[in-house]
Amino acid sequence: MKTCEKEKASPPIRTIKPQEALLSMVALRRIIMQLLNRTLYDYQTQVSTDIIKAAVKGGNNEIAIAWPRRSGKTEMLVDTGLSIGLYWIHARHENYSLALVNPARTEQGVMVTRQRLKENVEKIQPWLSHIGIEPVLGDGRKTPDFILRDPNGAECQVRAVSADPSAHAKGAGFNLLFLEQVEEIEEETMKSIIYPMAEGEHLEQILVLAGNPTIQVINNRYRELTLGLKYPYFMDWKTCLTHRPSYKEYAMRKMQQLGEHSDEFRTELCCEWIIERTKPFTNYISQMPIEYESNPSNFRAAGVDNAKDLDYTVATVIERAGERKIILDWLELQGNDYQEQAELIAAFLKPHTPLYALLSDATGQQDAIVEDQRNACRTICKVEGLKLTVETNDLIYKNYQREIQHNRLFYTREPPPTLNKNYRKEWFRTRDHFIEQHLDVERVFKANKMKLKAPERRGAHDDYVTSGALALHALTLPIYPPGSRPITLSFP
Repeated sequence: MKTCEKEKASPPIRTIKPQEALLSMVALRRIIMQLLNRTLYDYQTQVSTDIIKAAVKGGNNEIAIAWPRRSGKTEMLVDTGLSIGLYWIHARHENYSLALVNPARTEQGVMVTRQRLKENVEKIQPWLSHIGIEPVLGDGRKTPDFILRDPNGAECQVRAVSADPSAHAKGAGFNLLFLEQVEEIEEETMKSIIYPMAEGEHLEQILVLAGNPTIQVINNRYRELTLGLKYPYFMDWKTCLTHRPSYKEYAMRKMQQLGEHSDEFRTELCCEWIIERTKPFTNYISQMPIEYESNPSNFRAAGVDNAKDLDYTVATVIERAGERKIILDWLELQGNDYQEQAELIAAFLKPHTPLYALLSDATGQQDAIVEDQRNACRTICKVEGLKLTVETNDLIYKNYQREIQHNRLFYTREPPPTLNKNYRKEWFRTRDHFIEQHLDVERVFKANKMKLKAPERRGAHDDYVTSGALALHALTLPIYPPGSRPITLSFP
C-alpha cells in the first residue's frame, strides 16, 4: 500500500512562564520603540503593559480606554499589537491573529491603524530580517491583509475589519481585537458581529475598546464601560498635558475653534458624556426677556420659516446692540397663500426699517416663495433664501443655541411702543408661542450634525425656533445678493 505523504507539522508549542513572557514582551516593545526612535508616554506605557498582561493571561477580556482626540491611541495600539504578535510567533512558535476594527464602510484603504502598522514594519524591516521574520503584504490570501512570518512557520496575521453592518465580516476569529473610534460603532453590530470573532477551541479573545465620548450615544456598551474609568484608562486634555506638554498647542487650537464650553470640546477633549440634554433651552428661556428700547441706528435683520403642511409661517426681527442680540417682534401667519403672505411680511417689516436683510427658508421647492418675498420687500430690504440641509441646520442651530446659552440673545419684555392696542395683544400671543416652542424643542443628531425640531407629537411646532435661527444667521453673517459686491459691515 502506497504511503501517503505526511502533512506539514505545526510548529512545536513552547511552555513559558507568565512572568517571563510579560518581561520578554515589554523588552521587545522597548526594542521596537528604540528602532522607531520614539518613546511612549506614561499613560500609553501603562495601558500597553496591561494589554500585554491580558494577552499572557489569556481567556476573555474587555479593556476600555477613553482618551482625548489625538492623544496617541493609535500609536499605542500599533506598538502593543506589534510587540505581542512578534513575540507570539518568534518566542512561543504559535500563530497569532490580530484584528484592526474601524467603523468605516470599507475594510481596506481607510484604516489609519493598519497603515501605521505597515509604516512601522517597514521602518524596522532590517531588524526583522536579522531575526528571520518576513513581512508579507497582500500575498493573495483572502483573509489576512498583513502577515508576519517566522522561520519556524508561525504567522501573525493582521486583518482590517469594518464594523459597518454592511461589511458582513462574520465568521472570522481573532486572538486580539483593537476597536478604534468604538464610540461610532453601533452597539448591536459590536455585539452581533465583533463579539463572536473569538479564536481557538475555547473561543477566547481580548477586546480593546479605544475611543472618546460623542454627543450622540451610538454605543451605550462603550459608554457604560468608560463611566467609572480612572487614569490611565481615562484622561481629559488637562491630564494629557501633564504627561505630554506638546499636546497643549493642539488642545488650545481646538478650544479656540470649538469653544471651551461647547459640546464638541467637552466630548472630544474633556471626554465627557453629555447625556440627553435634548431640551437645550429649558434653563435659559427665563433669562431671555429684558428691558430694552430699540435704536433704529442699530443693525437689524429678519428670518422667515415658511409653512409646510400644517405648520405656520413665522417671521422674526432681531436687532444687534454690541454683543447682545435682541428679538423685537414676531409675525405668525396661517395658510398657504404665499403671495398674500409675502405682502403681509413686507407690511410687518416696514416699521422695523432700516433692515439689512431677510433670510428665508428655501428648502425643497420653496424658491418661488422666496421670490415672492423678494418682490414684496424690494423697497424694504434684500431677501435671500437658505436651503436647510443637514450641514446648514447644524450651522444655524448650533449658533442659535450658543447665543442663547451664553446669554447673548434676548427678547424685549414689552412690545414696541409704536404698536396699536390690538397689535399689542397679538405681540403677547406670539411671545407666548415663542416661549412654548423653545421650551418644547428638542436637539436631535444625525452623523453628529445637530438639528432643533419639535417633538413627535400632535400640535408641536418649531417655527419660532427656525425663524429665530435664520434671523440670527442673517444678522451675524453678511449676505450678498448674486452679482453684488461684498460690503464691509461695521457693527455698533
